[in-house]
Amino acid sequence: MRTPSLTLAIELAGSVTALARLYGITHGAVSQWEAIPADRALETERLFPSKILASDVLRDLEAHRLAADRPPDSARDSGRETGPRAAAE
Repeated sequence: MRTPSLTLAIELAGSVTALARLYGITHGAVSQWEAIPADRALETERLFPSKILASDVLRDLEAHRLAADRPPDSARDSGRETGPRAAAE
């Protein structure tokens, strides 16, 4: 699932291919992203001034990383414990 800043960048550029051209990279590289990489945050702000801030890109990236570290919804919603604590019980 794409982060909001990546979705907005694609919309503003017109397509994944157009965004890739703006970054000077391949369509395939951008199409694999779920979030704009941290090293592209300032570049993204420069490409879309007043539309996407580097801080938004970085906040989205951190939220994406935190979400990836959470257990799947089925484990959370089942009420059963997961992780080291569950293994000890």
